[in-house]
Amino acid sequence: MHYCSSDNDFMIIQRRGCCGAATRAKRSMDDEENDQELCEDDVVEIISLSEGEEQPIEDLEADLDGVELSHDKDGSDDEYSMGVMVIQPLRDDSITCLNEHRGPVFAIDVNSNASLVASGSQDDRALVWSTSDKNVVFECNGHTESVTCVCFSHDDKYLATSDLAGLVQVWQCSNEKCVWRFDASNVEWLMWHTGAHVLLAGTTDGDGWIWRIPSGDCKTIPSHGSGNMAAVLMPNGKSSCFGYSDGSVKLWDLKTVSLVSSYNPSPNQISPVTCLSVHPDASVLVSGHIDGTARLFNASNMKLIAMLNLVTPGGENKGTSQENEQEEPAEDHFTEAVGFLSSHNLILVGYVTGSLAVWDIPTQKLRHVCKPEKNEGQDATLVRMCVSERGPFVYSCHFDGVIRLWNVLTAQCMREWHGHTAGILDIKLTKDESMILSSSDDSTVRLYETRNIT
Repeated sequence: MHYCSSDNDFMIIQRRGCCGAATRAKRSMDDEENDQELCEDDVVEIISLSEGEEQPIEDLEADLDGVELSHDKDGSDDEYSMGVMVIQPLRDDSITCLNEHRGPVFAIDVNSNASLVASGSQDDRALVWSTSDKNVVFECNGHTESVTCVCFSHDDKYLATSDLAGLVQVWQCSNEKCVWRFDASNVEWLMWHTGAHVLLAGTTDGDGWIWRIPSGDCKTIPSHGSGNMAAVLMPNGKSSCFGYSDGSVKLWDLKTVSLVSSYNPSPNQISPVTCLSVHPDASVLVSGHIDGTARLFNASNMKLIAMLNLVTPGGENKGTSQENEQEEPAEDHFTEAVGFLSSHNLILVGYVTGSLAVWDIPTQKLRHVCKPEKNEGQDATLVRMCVSERGPFVYSCHFDGVIRLWNVLTAQCMREWHGHTAGILDIKLTKDESMILSSSDDSTVRLYETRNIT
């Protein structure tokens, strides 16, 4: 939630779900502008203050029924923590807490042997940490806006960082030096090729960028006028799929920078893409959208196979085929994350409501809905998920500060990890699945052990 005052009224405003780290960061900071425009649905409650009276902060917190406002250590309001909803965790399950950031940590990544962790924050800094001693190895200097993307190359030689000003930088991990930088427009996503020192990015103006590192040789995939919101590299490494704010999904050849195939929604199905995932065998691809749909495609020709939709607030789910009229989605039922459990031919779809839906690929029918237990007054929005390779397990992180482990064949929540005092914004699973890392609105990065989960 976010809090703001206007004359003698104090409004509590619900923070809504969003596409990715960059979009989340921008919306978070946009909410803090005094001249923002609010829609009626955003206001949860208006508390009137007596004219001419200044209400002590302690009394104001009491009026909020136990909702706490974040303060810094000396009790004053911190510029980064204002508006962050404080959570009292049941316990602290983390084995390590990295707390050098001074604002919400939007993005994290971990290298292959889990010796280094990179984090990007609203404090305009990207930090590289040692997991063994919790010390900062080096700081990625030069950013002047919130750092929303951090990612290690496939061989851990390089670390890429980007911020809301559009600055993209690449650091050589061995000598901690910046070897390349580029000024783009606002970066929505950033990712490395899985087998080469090639960096890809998408921007809010719709462009796609492909750079060879460290030479900086560049190719551009031009915009068609809509934001480039999400991407996934195809398993063959030769092409990549981009998802756009007009709901279109396009498959591009990376060598020739030519369009291979595309999906363009009909007028009644236009909804911004929030996330993408491809099946490991490259047979099908799924996109998540703000209208609550997940759309399943033939990955070779981008033909729409089905629209998977949870259309009622808590009721029945029906797979909507491409021939059927799209039903009106439930309020605020944004799709936040999508993925595949390839071993069981399942599609996984996470929603802003906190639910994780499990769909069967061959039949496009709903198998289960995993629903977290929600504590009163807490936002259980599902933000990210990681699919395990150990079995039918999925890790999900939520805005109530909890990481959950699901058996998606039974919809059972097998385990929870607590510790964060604010919403979780990103998670990463180590390559050997011995640890899961999370970053949060509480300005920390936490590490949790995940051994012996079965």
